[in-house]
Amino acid sequence: MLIQCLLAAILVFQACLATPFGLKPKITDGEDAIPGEFPYQVSIRWGIPPLIPLNHACGGSILNERYILTAGHCVLKFGKLKVLAGKHHISKDEDTQQEIAVERAIVHEKYPGGVAPYDIAILKLKTPLIFNKRVSAITLPRQNEIRTGKAVLSGWGSISKKLRPLLPEVLQKVTVPVLDNQSCLNKFPNNIIGKKPELYDSQICTDAVGEVSACSGDSGGPLVQLENNTPIQIGIVSWGVMPCGVNRVPSVYTRVASYVDWINNIINL
Repeated sequence: MLIQCLLAAILVFQACLATPFGLKPKITDGEDAIPGEFPYQVSIRWGIPPLIPLNHACGGSILNERYILTAGHCVLKFGKLKVLAGKHHISKDEDTQQEIAVERAIVHEKYPGGVAPYDIAILKLKTPLIFNKRVSAITLPRQNEIRTGKAVLSGWGSISKKLRPLLPEVLQKVTVPVLDNQSCLNKFPNNIIGKKPELYDSQICTDAVGEVSACSGDSGGPLVQLENNTPIQIGIVSWGVMPCGVNRVPSVYTRVASYVDWINNIINL
């Protein structure tokens, strides 16, 4: 696994830099969020205590008091996961934060690992979150609906435009345009990841405005549109190209609308 990460890290941030091997995976060229602006956003920590301390690995979003939505590649077959909600500063303890261990991780049964479709997972918490102004749930779209326009990405992913990740201190945000898949594919050079990347109907892209990009540590985090002031999650950060931003290529997400029935089947059991 470590060898695979070292090889893949040169080109894509998804499957390896999103998982923590001593790397603390800001949205490149984003801006500071306002504390409490994204109450559905969580930090997912991974580690192997006491050998490897629990550190930020991925983002996620709150489905309800007991369930968190994230990417499939954020779930490893070893180590421990915990979720921190109500966070703004990534490395400081805050009065608003709630820290809860993960009881169970449910990765989509068709996800093969790596850069692939079905990159989605749900984390069940050992104890429920307590909802308040700083901790609340995201809203899901309708099954299979197609959304266009602009969306807001939030996360604590790397702000670096080099291969070595650099965490921001506070939650970052950026507004980006949603791309149709054909336009998205046309923006990828043929050999950017060794071959022309594939995109599926169950994936969605956002364009790189200037050098804005999702980056390592944003993985699993929410891409959201506001509808009558209600945040609706349309994407989960899945993969992109490193160094972040400088290549001016799109970021790729799991399309949440393709999996609404799957999500509801799990959280309603």
